[in-house]
Amino acid sequence: MLIKVKVHPGSSKEKIKEKDKQHLEVWLKAEAKHGQANKVLRVKLAQHFKVAPQKISLEKGFRQPNKTFKIYQD
Repeated sequence: MLIKVKVHPGSSKEKIKEKDKQHLEVWLKAEAKHGQANKVLRVKLAQHFKVAPQKISLEKGFRQPNKTFKIYQD
């Protein structure tokens, strides 16, 4: 399953807003430096979708706020 995510790094609070089943907007406290926000985002998505972080891979948007993740579900 592919999920499109718009990320707001460096936010004062963390939350996930589900626009629809395949589009999310996520606010993170982590800064967008050295891939730090991407790592935190992967963990937050794993918690949201109730899968292991290893089952989530960043496919597109490594350095952009608009990202595409692939989620492998059993």
